[in-house]
Amino acid sequence: ADGFASAISSPIALGVGAPASIELVMGDGQTAPVGSAVPVAPAVVVKDGTGNPVSGVPVNFVVTRGGGIVTGEDQITGADGIAAVGSWKMGKNTGDNTLEARIGTSGVSGNPVVFHATAEAGPLSPTKSTVSASPASIGASTGSVFSTITVKAVDDFGNPLRDIPVVISATGSGNTIVQPSGPTNAQGVATGRFSSTSPGDHVVSATVGGSAAGRTATVKVTAGPPVASTSSAQVGPGTAGAQTEVTINLRDASGNPVTGAPGSISVTVSGANSASGPVAETGGGAYVFRYTPVVAGTDQVQVQVNGADVPGSPFSSTVSPGPADPSRSVANVPATFFFSTTFSVTAVDAQGNLVGHGGESVVISVDGIGPLSVADNGNGVYTADFAPGVGAYTVNITVNGGAIAGSPFTTQRVF
Repeated sequence: ADGFASAISSPIALGVGAPASIELVMGDGQTAPVGSAVPVAPAVVVKDGTGNPVSGVPVNFVVTRGGGIVTGEDQITGADGIAAVGSWKMGKNTGDNTLEARIGTSGVSGNPVVFHATAEAGPLSPTKSTVSASPASIGASTGSVFSTITVKAVDDFGNPLRDIPVVISATGSGNTIVQPSGPTNAQGVATGRFSSTSPGDHVVSATVGGSAAGRTATVKVTAGPPVASTSSAQVGPGTAGAQTEVTINLRDASGNPVTGAPGSISVTVSGANSASGPVAETGGGAYVFRYTPVVAGTDQVQVQVNGADVPGSPFSSTVSPGPADPSRSVANVPATFFFSTTFSVTAVDAQGNLVGHGGESVVISVDGIGPLSVADNGNGVYTADFAPGVGAYTVNITVNGGAIAGSPFTTQRVF
């Protein structure tokens, strides 16, 4: 009425503009065990140029480092402009994991948003924790020769775990175990030592965090080097012309039989006979040296292992004459005699040694008269008295059924 228009107008609708920025809302800088989801789902907010939240904007969440897994990777912003991934699981390895939130609109500030998370090793997996031994074969000892036992504590994905207590054990007897000096280190490793005086296969196991490690190691213990002081030898009496055996039992410092070491043994024979040479292995740590004496008497047998005498060395071996050999035995049959004579036979073995004892079968027979009565003098000499009539005679002499050298003999009584 006064000619002025009303200063009050109808409301003006102000619309939300296009996406201009994308920002991180929550879920950055988290920590989770490998293979597990972070506790807070990462989320972003999309805004227009005046800072208003923009709804309905597609957001794609993509793992870019660490090998993790997302669920609900394709999201759409809500009325508050926020989009959150369904879940973000860490990868199998410890360390940095990254996730990016991206929108397809170009020229958007902050696009893409990067989330960081740290994957930590998961709980101990005893079944996947391991025991290893190096070397896998050692000589027997009380600790001077050993195998290093390495125990590694890991989670289900093989990631090392530190500060896990470890206790090592092994099967068999005679074992010496040096336990680790502390729990596992940053690499999940704790080391100890294993040695044993008992040859054979020993299974080495460990408990990690109080539970048995799923994998074990086998250490083969062999006899140590031969030692003279624990080895032994036996030498029996000998017989000329027959083999004498020297038996040697080779042992290491712990008394275990040592095989495959004939070269460590030397045998030297002196005295009535002399001999030396290689030894033969007969099994189970036993060896033998054989020689054939030819001279009756006493032999001294020196047995050494790696240049040192075994206890009792040198050993005495009494060598007896062999059995009488007719071809080496001798007789005294005079070519002529008066009234009566005595025939004598001396028994000699095949090596020329005087037999020196009685007991041989000596037969002296004279043609036309028959066997004579033979006296055994007990010292290897046999005698028979002969007093025939005047004339020539043929004398046959045998020792143990064989004619002695020179038999038959001829003799003659001249008066």
